[in-house]
Amino acid sequence: MMSHPVLASGGLDDATNAVAEIQVWFYGFLGVACLLYMGYQVGLALTNKQDWMEVGLAFCKVAVAGGSVMGAAWAWSIWGS
Repeated sequence: MMSHPVLASGGLDDATNAVAEIQVWFYGFLGVACLLYMGYQVGLALTNKQDWMEVGLAFCKVAVAGGSVMGAAWAWSIWGS
């Protein structure tokens, strides 16, 4: 039995839509997690349990984490598929 290449790609649109939906959910989850982390860091600084310099470092960590996620998406768009 021979298979035509067009028939083999029947679910590609559904899979692409599912991956896009997961990506939106993942970005939302990361955004909420970063917001909670930053709120926790600011709360520690307000109660004098850590220095404000630590809050600045936490902001840098969140920026690097967000940049790496966006950098991975950018690299995948160029070299991925």
